[in-house]
This record gives sequence, structure tokens and C-alpha cells, in this order.
Amino acid sequence: MAVFIRQKLFQGTLPLKGFITLALLLVAVMARLKIVARLVVLAPILLLSIGLSVSSLVYAEANPPSSPNALTATTGKPRWELGFGIGGQALPDYRGSNQTHIKALPLPLILYTGRYIKINRDGARGELFENSRIQFNLSADAALSGDGEDNTARAGMPELDSAFEAGPSLNIRLSGPSFNDGWALRFPARVVVTLGGEGVRQRGYVFNPRLVWRKPVIFGGWNLGVSLGALWGSDKYHSYYYAVAPEYATQARPVYEARAGYSGSYSKISLRRRWSSGWLLGVYLRYDNLSGATFEHSPLVRTEHYGAIGFGLGKTLWAL
Repeated sequence: MAVFIRQKLFQGTLPLKGFITLALLLVAVMARLKIVARLVVLAPILLLSIGLSVSSLVYAEANPPSSPNALTATTGKPRWELGFGIGGQALPDYRGSNQTHIKALPLPLILYTGRYIKINRDGARGELFENSRIQFNLSADAALSGDGEDNTARAGMPELDSAFEAGPSLNIRLSGPSFNDGWALRFPARVVVTLGGEGVRQRGYVFNPRLVWRKPVIFGGWNLGVSLGALWGSDKYHSYYYAVAPEYATQARPVYEARAGYSGSYSKISLRRRWSSGWLLGVYLRYDNLSGATFEHSPLVRTEHYGAIGFGLGKTLWAL
């Protein structure tokens, strides 16, 4: 399977780069409509952060069928579900900040159950391939911007915008009957894009290898996920958060040039449940340690510890 994926990539029949580029282009177009852009970006941020994502629902099946049509037929689940929800987060303004903010907002709930991700039959598309041990897919993550205007470490500096990450991920199952039940290694590499007052900007790249343990049912229908990982970032990515340009330097905040490299380690635990009535609930806790990070001596880093908590509650109303 690994050879097959590699051949597809070189032959151009698996245009993952084209899929990612098109997706980011759509976000850029939507940014022209500021109200819609906020909705488009903030909704995935909360849904992804609490784990109420498309991929988590797809891989909840212990034995995924061999085709999209078989998936619908064997599981009895609709391919699209639409509804509403609310999500919130309490976390520092950025990793390394000692100031915390809380944000919550209502959002649309859109769930898609399918084995492949497609734009259309003639356009770019991303396809998910897997065998009993190896899986190759697209992964994504996001984070709301903090209250930069109130952050003392960044006083007088440009505010940080909300960030969205997307890219391919190579996953290796270590134990259990599926990627949703047991231990697995995941190796996502992502491009980072921000959306805010400066429009849509590409902010570099991140690499986030991690060890994951998942259990579909632990008690009362709850799904448990635990992950331990490390992060590496490009110089452009680290500069966005931790560099201090000469025009923003002060006596207490000297000029600082960020470099590419290690970004710290983290651990995360999440709980999710879905009821037959259509309600969904997800919560998570995360802790990061920045000791040894290449930017740990930046004047913008006020603490090596980072803790976050988030939740999401949703209700599906329509099935298509």
C-alpha cells in the first residue's frame, strides 16, 4: 500500500497538493466577505479543536467498508448531517503567553460520513487510502486568536490572527482492530494560514508527530482519546509568534529573531459522545511544555507552560 501511494503521488493521480491549494484558495476568496469569512474560519476552529470532526466520525467504524456506497449501506448512516452547535475555549493568547482568554460562539454543525474527500469529479480531490497498518489522509487543526490588544508582552505589536493548519498525514497502526481503537503513530505535516486584519497570509509550516491511543467506548457510550506529541516549526512560523522586529523593540523587549526547529511537547486528552437523539458533546484538555524550544529565549515567551480546555455541544437536525 505504501508503494501504491508513492506511485500515485508521483503519477499525479492523487493530487493532494492541489486539493490543499484549492481549499486555501476558497478561504481566501471568502475572506473578501468579512462576516462570512469569520464564520467559515471560526466554525472549523472550534469543531476541530474539540474533535467533532469529519474524520473522527468516519474512523469510528471498526471495519470500514471498501467503497463510499458500501459505507452508507452497511452503517445505515447518512452521508451528510446538518445542525447547529456552540463551542468554547479557555487558553493562553498563544503558546508561551501568561495571559488567558475565553471565547465561545454559536456555529453551524456540518458532518460528512464518507471514506473519500472530494471537491468534484473533474476538480482537485483528496482521497484517503489505508490498509490494516498504514493510513494516508488529510489532517487539519486550528486555533482562535487571542485578545492581543490586552496582552502586555505584545503591547504595541500587531495582533495575532486566528490560524488554520492543513496538510497530509501518514498514520501507522500499532495495536487494536482499527485506527479508532488502540495505539497509533501519526505524522501530520501542515501549512499554516492566518485570517484577520491583514487578510489571508501563509505563515510557514509545522510538523507534529504524535503517539495516539483511542478507545471507541469506555463507559456509557463515551469515546476516549489520548495523545502525546512534539512539534517542529519553520522559521517563518516561529517568527510570526515570537520574533521582535526592530520597530517593536523596547528596553524590556529587545530585538529577537526566531529560528526553525523544535517547538515543544504536548499531551492531550479528549472525551466525546453521540446520542441517538442527534446530540453530540465533546470536551478536551491539553498541556504543552516549551522547555528546550528554539524560541524559549524570546522576550514574548513569559512561561514554559501552556494549558487549554475546550468544549463543543451540537445537535443534528437534517440528514441527507
